[in-house]
Amino acid sequence: MPIPPPPPPPPGGPPPPPTFSQANTTPPKLNREEAKGRGALLSDICKGTKLRKVAVVNDRSAPLLESKNRQSRIECNITIKHCKW
Repeated sequence: MPIPPPPPPPPGGPPPPPTFSQANTTPPKLNREEAKGRGALLSDICKGTKLRKVAVVNDRSAPLLESKNRQSRIECNITIKHCKW
């Protein structure tokens, strides 16, 4: 009994994306109304919301430390059960 031929190779993947030199880099031709609308949109974007400047920064990220005038007091309230030495 003869051996069947091998299956055909799988199809190739998708074509590679176009390179920058192949891309359309010319700006679109806009009529007068479209150019006016585009300019108004760009103007609105550039205005944006102005954020207020903060004069004093209140940085609360540092750990809270007790002052050196007060003594630190560590309290332990641990009951040790079943200790073998």
